Amino acid sequence: MRSDGLPLASPFPKGTTTVTWTATEKLKAWAGEVNLDVAAFGSCLASGKHSAGVRKDVAQGARLGVEGTPAFFINGRLLSGAQPLENFVRVIEEELAQPQH
Repeated sequence: MRSDGLPLASPFPKGTTTVTWTATEKLKAWAGEVNLDVAAFGSCLASGKHSAGVRKDVAQGARLGVEGTPAFFINGRLLSGAQPLENFVRVIEEELAQPQH
């Protein structure tokens, strides 16, 4: 829970409760909430330095069926969303039980 009572993953920047901020403003607000250097973060974001890599990763994720985060792959099997430990254990044990090729 954030200090303003909203959940940590709230889409609203601290102190707001409406969707009037741009995505860039939201990212900068979140950067500040986790104590990043907001000026350096904003400069990096504005530069587009990593945008090609991000677009490539998003496209690859979409091709593999990723629809959100977090997403995990275990031997090519997608576990989507926050999962309890038991789900990881189950999938890993199922994969270990498969015959080796």
